[in-house]
Amino acid sequence: CGCPTIAGGASSLYEIAQNGALTVNPHNITEITSSALELLKNKKLKNLLISRGAAVSHKFNWENSAGKYLDIFNGNI
Repeated sequence: CGCPTIAGGASSLYEIAQNGALTVNPHNITEITSSALELLKNKKLKNLLISRGAAVSHKFNWENSAGKYLDIFNGNI
């Protein structure tokens, strides 16, 4: 969607986002706020995360997911 991502580091979002998001403690409002402000101020970081996030998101689509399930069902894994 062209937006940078801030993900909670205490969840599986950290693993899914890989290097395409800022990770924060989801229980620390100061850290969340600081990260949002950093993205507003730092256009280079914002654009980097948008680019990385887009690259990561292309790995997660129905075609890839269906192919992985078919591999499992067909005993290819």
